[in-house]
Amino acid sequence: MIIMSRVLKNRCWIVVVFLLCAKTCFGQAPSGTFTFAFDSTFDPIINMSGIFQVQQSIIGAGGTETPLTVQVTITNLGNGALKGSGFAFIVVGDPNTGDVLPGAYVASGRVSGGCGTPTRVVLSIQMTGSGTLAGVQNVPFTLSLRYNLVFNSETVTLDGTGRGSVNFQKVGSGRIRSDVSVPVPSGSDGSWTMDLNIIPLNVLGGTGQITTSDQRVLPGNLHGTYQAGLGRSVVNLTGDQEGAGMAAHLILLNGETGLELQRATGHALGQRINFSF
Repeated sequence: MIIMSRVLKNRCWIVVVFLLCAKTCFGQAPSGTFTFAFDSTFDPIINMSGIFQVQQSIIGAGGTETPLTVQVTITNLGNGALKGSGFAFIVVGDPNTGDVLPGAYVASGRVSGGCGTPTRVVLSIQMTGSGTLAGVQNVPFTLSLRYNLVFNSETVTLDGTGRGSVNFQKVGSGRIRSDVSVPVPSGSDGSWTMDLNIIPLNVLGGTGQITTSDQRVLPGNLHGTYQAGLGRSVVNLTGDQEGAGMAAHLILLNGETGLELQRATGHALGQRINFSF
């Protein structure tokens, strides 16, 4: 009301006051390095790269169970795809004293979710090899497994089901079917940070990165605009090199305590980001 009355008396005076207020309240365009941290309750991002190890049982005649340990190495691509191939071992029987059989494997799958929905992991493993089993030498085998898992931020585990089968020529075959709970291969707990290095020229430019709790870095380039009247920056971060497949759209505000993140949307490692303050 006071401002309205002043406008009627002296229009130039109120323009000066508004400009001073804009500079005081909103400040200049952001410049420098800024870090925003997220815990696992806000759009968790996990890194599935690493050694995926699970212990299950082969179900045989009469429902008899024989322990089985499977361990393979997988890579979580920036777009969420899971890939892996090479040589690994399975252990049939006690994990410490059982028969160890080498084989070649191929793993594929995807990480998805986020944005208010559970973080899901689907992973398939195919393996063929040969080894000694129960004293029988040169036993060829084929193994097929599929996992449907959900990230549990409280226990920091992947919980779900594992289904499949294994066939040992000369010896026999069996089903694999059970609930499983395994650690995230990288050890990440779902928390992550976003770092921005902004230089304000005629537009906002610079670099940025998303870093998962296990220190996997997804680098990118940023560009955006600054709206001086609102003290608001609109920035797009696009993944580059190791960060290919990552993208984020950010709205930043000049607040009393510094640059504040008002909204963030996008995706990283196949998981969606949707944060708003």
